[in-house]
Amino acid sequence: MKNVKRVLSLLLVLCMVLAFFGCDSKENATAETGTVPTSETKSETETEPIVDPGPSLPENMNPLTGLACDASLTGQRPIGVMFNNIKTALPQIGLSKCDIIYEVLAEGGITRFEGLIFDYANAGKLGSVRSSRPYYVNIARAYDALYIHAGGSEAAYYLMATTGIDHFDGVRGNFYVGGELLFWRDQARLNSGYAMEHTMFVNGEDIAAAVQQKNIRSQAKNADFTAFRFDPAFTSIGSGQSATYIKIPHSTYYVSEFSYEADTGLYAHTHYGTKHIDGGTGEQIKATNLLILFVHEEKVDSYGRLGVTLTGEGKGYYANGGEYTAITWKRAADDAPFQYFNADGTELKVKQGKSYIALVDTATESSVTIS
Repeated sequence: MKNVKRVLSLLLVLCMVLAFFGCDSKENATAETGTVPTSETKSETETEPIVDPGPSLPENMNPLTGLACDASLTGQRPIGVMFNNIKTALPQIGLSKCDIIYEVLAEGGITRFEGLIFDYANAGKLGSVRSSRPYYVNIARAYDALYIHAGGSEAAYYLMATTGIDHFDGVRGNFYVGGELLFWRDQARLNSGYAMEHTMFVNGEDIAAAVQQKNIRSQAKNADFTAFRFDPAFTSIGSGQSATYIKIPHSTYYVSEFSYEADTGLYAHTHYGTKHIDGGTGEQIKATNLLILFVHEEKVDSYGRLGVTLTGEGKGYYANGGEYTAITWKRAADDAPFQYFNADGTELKVKQGKSYIALVDTATESSVTIS
């Protein structure tokens, strides 16, 4: 009897030992794998399927186009250059090098261009450079750009002084860089009969040297800034609303026209009844994205100078790939960036590439033709 009890005692101890080691094995498995082993646990040879994340924006990106740029340029602030657009001053030089072109009416029924350039050191000759107005200053401020101009209205000078915007002025502040004036008069134009005010030029490489010489801030305040919400997966607007031809009558005298090129995917610009050509490259001015923003314009003095409201919000259109859609633009302050939204309130996604932005008076909105 004693032997039987002894055997039973030994068996009981053995069961307890086995139970202990069994629990310990489960706990070790849980600690190592994060799961409790079951008959359904995946074998070590099984792997999770690889999910393609799709296209992405480049690591080193031009914030004005969304396209790749040299790594050395990452975080750099752009420049904003005033380009003359009166017929007797044509052709412009270097306008095709701009990443974003703003066209907005000035006095006399003629527009001027403000061209934003990211890699300005390699932009070459730019001009002819024209004078400033307050709304051009505020466009530059939207992009934290170094502003390049030749003279300006007193209101523009007051705004530049009170805001402290970095700017280079060919009229009231020209200076020497490497022994030569930063801004210069083109002698060939003077010899061929151009009026003096249509002959001032500047070189992008000299601007870059002047930035260093004057110890001007070269890096953007906001390293994450982009001009638009660029979508690397963008294929089309998908609205079904045709935009292969666009006509914008800025005044009774001056009209901008755009024709969509299906083979290049670009909008080609025509003005003064002919192709808009960059005299430096011989190229027609073209852009991937075309935006029309309706803004309030009004005369502010006896000379006919304009005031243009670029804050608050307004309506507009976005055209790409031969289609267009209605949008809303918003801007919180004169030093804030522009924001763009679809009709349903979602943020507008834009294709990577160069953009042309036409600011149009709300009073002439009904005159814009899109077909």
